[in-house]
Amino acid sequence: MAVNGEPGVGALPPLAPSSVGPAYVLVNHSGVLQIADDGVKVVIPIPEEKLSIFTQISITPSGRMWLTDFQGIRVRSLQGEISTPRVVKDGPLYGSLILRSDSDVWGVTSDIEWHIVHYNGSGWKNVKRRSDFPGKFDDNKFSGLAVTSEGVWVASWNGVWRGNEDKWEKVSLPEGLGPDPKLLVYRDQLIVANPGAVYLRKSGGWTKLVWPTNIMLRYAIHDSGSFAAPHQDKSTVLIGLVEGSSSFLKSDAILGNDISTLEFDGSGRLWVGTEQALAVLDRRGHILKQWTAGTLPGLNGSIMDLAIVGAGPTNLPEAQTAKTWEIKGQFEAYRSSKPLAGATITLCPPGTRECAAIPGAKRATTDANGGFRFSGITEGEFWLDVEPPPNTSDCQTPFTLTSKYLVPKRDCHENAGAPGICDLGSIQTCLPFEMPPRR
Repeated sequence: MAVNGEPGVGALPPLAPSSVGPAYVLVNHSGVLQIADDGVKVVIPIPEEKLSIFTQISITPSGRMWLTDFQGIRVRSLQGEISTPRVVKDGPLYGSLILRSDSDVWGVTSDIEWHIVHYNGSGWKNVKRRSDFPGKFDDNKFSGLAVTSEGVWVASWNGVWRGNEDKWEKVSLPEGLGPDPKLLVYRDQLIVANPGAVYLRKSGGWTKLVWPTNIMLRYAIHDSGSFAAPHQDKSTVLIGLVEGSSSFLKSDAILGNDISTLEFDGSGRLWVGTEQALAVLDRRGHILKQWTAGTLPGLNGSIMDLAIVGAGPTNLPEAQTAKTWEIKGQFEAYRSSKPLAGATITLCPPGTRECAAIPGAKRATTDANGGFRFSGITEGEFWLDVEPPPNTSDCQTPFTLTSKYLVPKRDCHENAGAPGICDLGSIQTCLPFEMPPRR
């Protein structure tokens, strides 16, 4: 369907030929999942006790996949060889990687006193530090990095800078655009974007683009001219032309409450990840395949990032039957250590802000021993939201936590003779907002 009252996007631009390659999917609590014509597998696992929050996967022009996470930076070739150009010990993490080639990589450190860093194929060099971007804010925060043939672009609270070797200068932005815009690259040209204002840099000047205003600030851009961004309803994507009219197509609804990442492959398909599913859409926004947690090997959590080599896989795999769990346990109040009887327990996905308000959420009431039970629960990530009975003194404080984060892959372990049974045991709830230190 079209939005903004227009009849629809015209002919989408033709695509240049692109070779077949794998799609890489960063899955929380699992690792990097590879989807290729020869099958689906986890190629870089993440230990169960670690989260893959604040991580990124990217592809160099040669097809090498770079992963940055709490362990550092690892690189995987198309043949499966893994190298480690950086290990995190006492130093900061590196993020926002821009991969120009295997020996031309830009990034930023994750600490408060952040640095712009460059990798030349043999080592890392600090190029610029936070104090080199002065302005109104002393606590200047990093907000964006991009690289074009014009130079290296850095956005922060104090504005946007462009660097060429040792020469750096602050760049004047279009009037009405905020000081720390999102930085994107399209056909080796810089795009600066803020809510309601998007500009393309051409020949040293700025050309205003007509993009929808009812989108989230996460983008996918293909050099063929296609553009996509999540709609504010958080379950659909708007697809159009980078330099086109104000007409955009609205995609089919995708399972989930938050579209965390999206990426075009070389064949024009749009890959979309949420906290509940991975979907592949055609160029008109129709779902070709959608996999929920547990329906592909290694797809056991929310989608954190996507990266695709060339045209991506030719054949999209069929979904397998997801394993289900029977989840049970007993809630007790933290202050008294007594069973929390008569409480309403709601199980819902993690992207939901008001778990108890979801009509289709699973609900149970605790028995006299605080016990509860849910059946038919697949892999994924969930909240167990607890609503204590009225006037429960142990839970009457504005600084009390009454929910538990549940990841079956991490938290459920089958006992002999009890397949598919996940017994969480005794769970404390109505916890203080800040737990006292352990003695």
